[in-house]
Amino acid sequence: MADWRKCMLLLPLVVLINTASGTRVQKLIYFDVTGTSACFRRFNGTHQIGCTSDLTGNVGVVHYIENKSDLDWVLEAGPHQPYALLMEPEHFNRTNVIAIKQSGKVNGIMVINKENSTLPSSFHFSPDQSCPNNVNGLYDKNSQYADCSNVTWNTAGNGLMFMDFGMPIFSVQNETEIDYIIHKCFAAFNKPINGTPREHPLCAAQLKDFMTGAKDSHTCLSRTKRIININPETYCDPLGDQNVYGLLKPVSNNESLPQKSIIMATARLDSFGLFEAQYAELESPVVSFITLLAAAEAIGRVKQDIVEDKNAKDIMFTFFQGESLDYIGSGRMVYDIETGVFPQNKDKYGIHVMNFSHIAHFVEVGQVGLAEGGAYYLHSDPVSQRDGQLAKEVTKLKINFQEAVASMNITNLTIEGTAVPQPLPPASFQSFLKKANISGVVLADHEREFKNRFYNSRLDTLKGQGMDWPSDRPENFNTTIQLSRDIQILATALARSLYIMATNSTQNISRINAALDEV
Repeated sequence: MADWRKCMLLLPLVVLINTASGTRVQKLIYFDVTGTSACFRRFNGTHQIGCTSDLTGNVGVVHYIENKSDLDWVLEAGPHQPYALLMEPEHFNRTNVIAIKQSGKVNGIMVINKENSTLPSSFHFSPDQSCPNNVNGLYDKNSQYADCSNVTWNTAGNGLMFMDFGMPIFSVQNETEIDYIIHKCFAAFNKPINGTPREHPLCAAQLKDFMTGAKDSHTCLSRTKRIININPETYCDPLGDQNVYGLLKPVSNNESLPQKSIIMATARLDSFGLFEAQYAELESPVVSFITLLAAAEAIGRVKQDIVEDKNAKDIMFTFFQGESLDYIGSGRMVYDIETGVFPQNKDKYGIHVMNFSHIAHFVEVGQVGLAEGGAYYLHSDPVSQRDGQLAKEVTKLKINFQEAVASMNITNLTIEGTAVPQPLPPASFQSFLKKANISGVVLADHEREFKNRFYNSRLDTLKGQGMDWPSDRPENFNTTIQLSRDIQILATALARSLYIMATNSTQNISRINAALDEV
């Protein structure tokens, strides 16, 4: 999508009668704020969501929202509308944003996002829904489990990601620039004195984040196609990426592929956030796919045990893209399997086509970075387990995990099923269960609600989660911390569990150890 992103301050004009050039005069009027990330406009089949500015940008008088009373003053008494608000992150929430939008007094928002700031432990923020991906999940039509009626997984979810704000919103990261806005703009020219507003001239901000797309994805893509030959402008960029998968012993198309001969071991690769390039979350998904990669590395060192055993099940390590937005990646793989075209390029490489009957088990690594006391949980689907045989297979999977944990002789590691039957948390496994009954589990650090208070947000970082690099090491050095040791232990347990599932044996299981030393 075409856009022009810029944030700058318009300082009160100081008229100088001299020979200064226009550029020099401009520098006296404007202060460019460069350390920013913009909120984008996005589309689905029926709606537009996100942010945009007017073509020339939105201008508003800067007001710093340090506490709730500052916002109340702007919305109830502030006489200098329109405003451009600079907000501390804990005040940028759904309730306040709705009030801001309904007031009609605000032209744009700048959200403070200092890299080294420490957030209060009571603060939580997730722009995702409280029931993520519910509409395209397994339980959408289920009277017992729809709309997270049994478990509200993402209690921090405020749904801001899916709002149409109608104004530009920027994340501001540079501490020097934030300090300038607060002290040399707001405090110097705009801050009320004993509740009395200042007279003009005032310091304003121009927020430019114009998006050319509009209405819905079909309309926007159609406009792009109509102009592509006469204008290089692009109204919309479709979401797209690639799933990554690999098997230990691919079967050629001139061999038979036995039924229930493949174990799928999966994790997701993506997340999202309100602001451009601020969605590389720690708990979800980084720790998840690192754990699976470490388990794959451990299995790789003993893979001959599986490859050379004709009776052993294969393991397909799979990493899905696009799961945060309606399970795009797993949904595409399910579609390809259903239509008989998975794996892609199967004819070119002579690989056997795969269908649902070939899948024996499904093991997904969910959020696993915030376990308390080494306690992890195996989630399974209660609906498909009404099939008695499938329930037995799921129970066997859980026993495999417990056998793997027992083989490690570690006191601070437990992997158990959930205490009571409940639906699966948001997971790629749901896409597969919509088409076929498959025995499977989702490994997670939470039994019910997410432990992650920053799910799918820019705040899901080491610092935000109360972790940090050792003080004696530079921040760009991937040194060993407690989290990496936890990943190594869990990845070893996962690898051993997969080995037991594949070989139906615990022989030589002590050889399987994840070699992860650094995160």
